[in-house]
Amino acid sequence: MTDHPPRSLFETFAENITQRPPTEIYGREAEVGQVLTALASPLKGRVVVLGAARVGKSAVIQSAAHAIANGQAPTELKGKQVWRFNPANLPGLGVPGQWQSALEQFLTEWSQRPEVILFIEDLVGASRVFASIGDDSRMNLAYALGNALLRFSGLCLAEAEDNAWRRLSDTFPNFQRLFLSVRVPEPDLYTARGIIQRVADDLGLLHTITIQPEAIEQALDLNQRYALDRAQPGKTIDLLQDALAVTRPGPGAVLTAEDVTRRYGEQSGLPRMLLDDSVPFNEDEVRRLFRSRVLAQDQAVDAIVQVLSLLRARVNNPLRPMGVLLFLGPTGVGKTELARTLAEYLYGDRERLIRFNMADYVEPYQAGELFGNPYQEDVNFRRGLITNRLAGRAFAVLVLDEFEKMHPAIYNRFLHLFDEGLLINGNDEIINLRNCIFIITSNFGARIVEHGRLGFSIPETTESREKRVVSETESYFSPEFINRMDAVCIFHPLTRAVMADIARREIGDLFKRQGLQRRAFEVEIADEVIEHVVEIGYSPHYGARYLKRQIEKTITYPLAREINALAAEQSGGAIRLYVKNGRVFSTYLAPSRPGPSETEKQRSSKATLDEIRAALPVLAARVEALEEIYGLEAARAERESVLIEMADVNFWNDAAAARRKLDAYQQASGLIDQLGELRQALDNLAKLCAESAPPPEAVTRTYKFLNTELPRIEFTSFLSGPYDTLGAYVIISIKSKATGARQWAATLAKMYLGWAKRRGLSASVIGEDASPEGRHLTLTLAVSGFGVYGLLQAESGTHRMTHIHKASGREGKQTFTANVLVLPELTEEDLPPAPAGLKTHVKSVNRAGLLISHLHTQATAQAEGQAPLLLASNLPAEDVSAEAARLLRIRWHMQATDSAKGEPPSGGIVRSYTLSTKDKGIHDHRTGLRSLKVKQVLDGEVQEFLDAALEQRRQKNAN
Repeated sequence: MTDHPPRSLFETFAENITQRPPTEIYGREAEVGQVLTALASPLKGRVVVLGAARVGKSAVIQSAAHAIANGQAPTELKGKQVWRFNPANLPGLGVPGQWQSALEQFLTEWSQRPEVILFIEDLVGASRVFASIGDDSRMNLAYALGNALLRFSGLCLAEAEDNAWRRLSDTFPNFQRLFLSVRVPEPDLYTARGIIQRVADDLGLLHTITIQPEAIEQALDLNQRYALDRAQPGKTIDLLQDALAVTRPGPGAVLTAEDVTRRYGEQSGLPRMLLDDSVPFNEDEVRRLFRSRVLAQDQAVDAIVQVLSLLRARVNNPLRPMGVLLFLGPTGVGKTELARTLAEYLYGDRERLIRFNMADYVEPYQAGELFGNPYQEDVNFRRGLITNRLAGRAFAVLVLDEFEKMHPAIYNRFLHLFDEGLLINGNDEIINLRNCIFIITSNFGARIVEHGRLGFSIPETTESREKRVVSETESYFSPEFINRMDAVCIFHPLTRAVMADIARREIGDLFKRQGLQRRAFEVEIADEVIEHVVEIGYSPHYGARYLKRQIEKTITYPLAREINALAAEQSGGAIRLYVKNGRVFSTYLAPSRPGPSETEKQRSSKATLDEIRAALPVLAARVEALEEIYGLEAARAERESVLIEMADVNFWNDAAAARRKLDAYQQASGLIDQLGELRQALDNLAKLCAESAPPPEAVTRTYKFLNTELPRIEFTSFLSGPYDTLGAYVIISIKSKATGARQWAATLAKMYLGWAKRRGLSASVIGEDASPEGRHLTLTLAVSGFGVYGLLQAESGTHRMTHIHKASGREGKQTFTANVLVLPELTEEDLPPAPAGLKTHVKSVNRAGLLISHLHTQATAQAEGQAPLLLASNLPAEDVSAEAARLLRIRWHMQATDSAKGEPPSGGIVRSYTLSTKDKGIHDHRTGLRSLKVKQVLDGEVQEFLDAALEQRRQKNAN
């Protein structure tokens, strides 16, 4: 065997890109020539290529490298090689102050290679790696590189976006003197189209797919209109490549404009109405839709419809946000509801809007939280909340509540945004907000709207009152602010008649809740109930919000009481609500006939059939996506291969190999069966929907099956670990005998039990363990169900709670921590043989538990080299002993598995829970997600955090 000499630091952290296969570059020959000429010049020899994102900077540098390698460069560059070096890859960057020696050695080795032209990648990013804590802020990695380049005479290249390079050069003027700038401008549309056409021809040959001219035009049009943060031709080429990646190649394969539109819609989340001119836009229908959701606020609805109409026709000002609307009026009159309706119209989800309460930003330093702080090390803090929450959204509805309460410095930044629609964040990124609709809400002027003028003057008209509101608003803010508004919409207090309509709608939504729907209960409600609710819930000051609370109080409880009084198997019939002695009561009316009449069936079938027909294309796309993700054709081939091998008489000679092949066969068969059922149901539903009068029961049953099974199988596509589909044990431990610490452990346990209950999972406390002196407590939960471990495994680590504690008349902060360990609920087949010396000891105990009222059995499991595991419970002794041994085996197996993989143990702070302080809220440290819904989360609404962690893990695996 030949021993290879050790690689130098330079060879380890730099890559020779002249050895890469050559790629064609179109329309950039002049810029490549400028780079080569500047490199060959004795006056410079150092070049930075500047331009917008995706304009082609990297392609220019790569083409220059190939020209040098092929001898197509000035003679001064003969024999030169271009090596790419990213400073972020240097060792020691994780600890400030430890990268200097590595950089010095790297540059010294470079100086010994005069043939190397060093391409420094992401030089701007190096400016955020500092020497050490407390050092001069100028002494960072980029500054050190600049000083080194003054000493060394080697040739080098760099690339950057214009704005980022300008800021770097202003901070470190050496770079302006060291580098000659070569700008790569964005080509005009005609030139870009020619470049894209030539690249598309190459891509079509590479993928054996014909790209239709209409597809190229559609990709160019969509990106030119919506992808405003990137430049041509790269952004259109990216879309074509993405669309090709999900198109099946082969003879006769074609990429159409429809394929491009569908792919762009999947990527951006934009509605089809904005992407496809063939989708109708009826302004009157849109107006009716919004007016049915937001009652008695026609002026605001008209403003929204106007924005959508301009957007659809593409005649809005492209150099400003799509809309900037100011909503004025008292609370609870529909301002937020209108924003939610807009989000639902655009995205199909009324909660899909980005919302900021500006009352939370009253200090000048908080501008950095929103717009980004350039001095933060974490890229998320440099980018700011606005950039982070807009990530991945080409179109967004931004709601800025209580706008008048923010600090003036933040107000001035927003004025710039409203005017130009461009944000330069702390990470030197230009964020294009011209695809956004800003909705600014304010209670300013609410007093005028509600009460008009004081005194005994002639009653004020609505028009004069509105003019006075606008006048006072302009005086409070500024004329510049009002001039930036596309519309100032004044929301008026709701009358009793309007409140009655809202009450009917809210009660109708209440009747769609699961408890009524799943048991087929109808609800009959008398007009007197509506009148009673409006009577006690009408408040001109608090608006519809107070009415909704009264509906929950006065109607929901009588319904719940009636349902709980019925037998579990009772379904159908009606619950009648009526008023008696000033209170709402209910009574149950059993069904008088087996079912509805034929006329009623046909009527409901027709309405349901229309909805199902509209949903059919979406269902088909979801099934096709699953078939693609899971590789249905490959699974069928795998199953057929194993079946052929099983026919061989020698198949069983090697038992171990046969077992593995049978496992593969079962896995492939299970996948084929699952997807086959979906495909068969989809085909059956399509056939039924094609009939003029299909059987209602068959349509509903098939549609319900698809809507139940699709999310379940789609969910599994995110679970990639070997045990992700299993149930889980959740072990919560504290090391404190303080009452508050014990209560925190119990609260966490109830949070996970609440989450399991919401998802319909089986969950229970199987045991507790407390040390004799009470300094250590462990609670063990078992949560069974598909995919539980895959969702909960990221919960392993520290959960920290902070709250205000009063003692001796004084207040102070108290912090408690609990450690959570999540283990998979492995079967005996999944577990290896038990560790050496495994034994259990069971004894009787008699004490109260924290969550288990009475503990009477304690089991101790022990094994060589393992910490003992104690479990006390109210279960039978043999069950407690088996669970303790099982948990120890699982813990031992998972520790050994992580060690073999070289993975660190789970740990670190997972989440901080801040209660009853001015900083109240929850912060997930691993995903950066924050929430103010402390009570709801502790009651079990943790799915948002679990989904974010799962998505983070998916992205990490993808990279």
